[in-house]
Amino acid sequence: MGYSQNEEPIEILNSDVFEFATWESKPIRKLVGNVILKQKNTFMYCDSAYHFTKENSIHAFSNVRMMMDDTTQLKGDKLFYNGNTQIAEVFHNVQLTDKKTTLYTDYLVFNRITKIGEYTQKGKLKDTENELTSVVGRYNTESKTAIFVKDVQIISKDILVKTDTLEYNTESKFVTLKAPTYVLDIKDGSKAYAERGFLDTERKNFYLYQNPWYADSNYYARADTIYFWNEQDSGKAICNVYIQNKDTTTILYGDFGTWNSKKQTFWLTHDPYVIYFYDSDTMTLFADTLFSVQDTANQRKELVACHRVKLITNAFQAICDSLHYNQMDSLITFTQSPIIWSDSSQMLGDTIFLWLKNNNPDSIAIRNHSFLIAQQDSIGFNQIKGVNIDGKFKDKEIYWMLVQKEANSIYFAKDGEEYLGMNQGKSENIEIWFEENKPSRIIFHQNAESIYYPMHEIWFEKNQLEGFQWFIDKKPHKYWYYNSKDLGNKFQEK
Repeated sequence: MGYSQNEEPIEILNSDVFEFATWESKPIRKLVGNVILKQKNTFMYCDSAYHFTKENSIHAFSNVRMMMDDTTQLKGDKLFYNGNTQIAEVFHNVQLTDKKTTLYTDYLVFNRITKIGEYTQKGKLKDTENELTSVVGRYNTESKTAIFVKDVQIISKDILVKTDTLEYNTESKFVTLKAPTYVLDIKDGSKAYAERGFLDTERKNFYLYQNPWYADSNYYARADTIYFWNEQDSGKAICNVYIQNKDTTTILYGDFGTWNSKKQTFWLTHDPYVIYFYDSDTMTLFADTLFSVQDTANQRKELVACHRVKLITNAFQAICDSLHYNQMDSLITFTQSPIIWSDSSQMLGDTIFLWLKNNNPDSIAIRNHSFLIAQQDSIGFNQIKGVNIDGKFKDKEIYWMLVQKEANSIYFAKDGEEYLGMNQGKSENIEIWFEENKPSRIIFHQNAESIYYPMHEIWFEKNQLEGFQWFIDKKPHKYWYYNSKDLGNKFQEK
């Protein structure tokens, strides 16, 4: 017959009609009707076939079917099979079925030795979870891995994936991204993009790297690496993290962050900062750690900043070691050595509460060891101290203040541009009205004492209240600018 020792001849198990003939000058066996052929543990079925005995090959026609290893089946309208190389070419209406996975195409080359089937004229792979299509594809029935190239698409009941190259495992339902890829969650509309990564199509979890981004109804996130867990509706971003909240026009930066879309919360560390964009101002917040708390039952949404906190707006600046920003009430709470600056004024206390209105200061409450200092050119400082201080703002400037318990004050009196003297007073409470951030009227309540010093005597008297500290060198400055008009483009990525 001419077979080598390692080659297994193709056996004829059945044929209704058996003829000896020639095809292109080659001797063949012509088989017609209920044809059954066998090589090793592979069985071939068809309506008719040419058996090339010398070449140990088969041309099979109509209702072609190959059964391999009990679990793998190959169907088509026509089959060219070489028994020596164990390579099969199948034409038209091709189906390669491996357990619950089926590959559909019009032309497939299958290697029985490597267990790999390849197509180059468009194909579709379908399993219990997903349907994958591409122009070029390869499926390994042993490893259960498939590689798809050119115009690749995955469709499931929940997910749509578009890319140019990917690898897919039919058992784990894992996708390995090997080219720029877009992922769309059909149910909730969330989207993701990456040039490399992994996607669990069954659980809808993913790990993305190389220019990845993720967007859902609440957040847009990008970083060097992004993880997302669908069941928890949460994600993690690592290195060069950028997270934008769609509803509040808020942007977060850092090198490590997590978020939960369902709870609308985030946690950010490694040099993080957050920027709130308003119509005429921005509020920038720096800290070692930033995180948010969402309490929908009590209509409370709070941002928490911990350690080395700096807050910067056009209207005021502040530092402290712990900050809470209640976005529902527009209340900022500063604790642990807080200092607030507004123009030339400095405010200190154990705890400072600042309420905003239209994103500008509206009222303030300083509790315990309260101290307000306002620099008056080079002549000195207006000063107010007491246990507690309450104040009201108008047009970003303070216009009224009440100092309660052990109230003390120093202020410099002026006539036009000329300083007249310094007034030092104390009482149980002091009420002050301001014009252009300077005292215009002062009322001392209960046990009032006041001493007036003309300018020529000020240098000989104590012109600073006990506990005076001027921390202008610690005042944070706005050194970063962002064009808020660019924000809308972040959510237009495909």
